[in-house]
This record gives sequence, C-alpha cells and structure tokens, in this order.
Amino acid sequence: MNLKNLKQDENLSKVDLTRFIISIFVVAMLISNSGARLGIKPEMPLKNWLNPVWSTPNEIKMLQSAKQMAPDKDSFARLGMNDDEGFGAFLDPEWKFVCKRTAIIGSEPLSGIDSFLKCLDEVPDWILIAPFYESQSSRAGNYQYFFSSSQKILNEKFICIDFSAGYKYCIRKQ
Repeated sequence: MNLKNLKQDENLSKVDLTRFIISIFVVAMLISNSGARLGIKPEMPLKNWLNPVWSTPNEIKMLQSAKQMAPDKDSFARLGMNDDEGFGAFLDPEWKFVCKRTAIIGSEPLSGIDSFLKCLDEVPDWILIAPFYESQSSRAGNYQYFFSSSQKILNEKFICIDFSAGYKYCIRKQ
C-alpha cells in the first residue's frame, strides 16, 4: 500500500463517517417529529430529568399536620405495603419511626406479626395508614389475622382521621 492509497482511504472513511452521522440525525429527526413512541425515546423530557420537580410524600404531609395537632407526640408507625414514596429520606429528625415493619404481606410467621402488633398496641403516638393497607384486607395467608388484629388496635386505642387519596392518620387516645 502506498502513501497515495492511504490518503484516499482516510478521506473515504471521513466521508463515510460524515454520511453515517447525517443519516442517524435525519432518522432521529423523522422519528421525533412523527409522534411515534419507540423504546429509545424517553418517557419524560430531558429538562425534567435535569431539573426535576419533587413532591412531598403523603407520609411527610401527614406528619407535618400531626405535629400541628399534637406537638408533643413524636413517635409513629406505618401500615401499608411498599408504597411509601421513600418518605424516610425526608423525615424530620424529631420524629421517631417505631414498629419499623412497613409491610406485612401474609407469608410471615405469626410470631413476627404478633411482635409487630404488640409494638402497634403499646408504642406509637401516631399510626400512618397508606391505601394498600385496607385494599389488601382480603389477602390470603396470615394477612387476615394481621388485618383484623390491627383493626382492633386502631378501633380501641386510636382516633383515625382521613387525610387524602385513601391515606389516614391515627392518634392514640388519651
């Protein structure tokens, strides 16, 4: 291979690369303007990824409201599935999250459920209730036992208030 052929190959590869990039750009523009949804197109615009709008989890809103009602009550538990919107990341340090089992699915042994129920019965000032807690009331396994026992605790020892969108919070009776 001589120097002249090498120069022609370099020019050819630059031309090929330029054509390839222009082709990809044209195809991308056609797809983005066609309204078609492809797996490679993000569901959310890039500006929302770079500057996200954060919302406050419902549990935090409930705790803020609870603090206004009873400033001296600072311990809470939560009933519901894993639908908590990561509220722990936003939790004010003055709150004490007790009975830390956030989800009972029904496959747990009764001893674990009883331990959680004992904590609910004796420890928290507040109980936060997420929508999944009641919507799963007919779930099989030990969930029936958990649900009926926790309902008894709520009815006997707490006053519950509707918050929003299926969320409730309950304060311990005096």
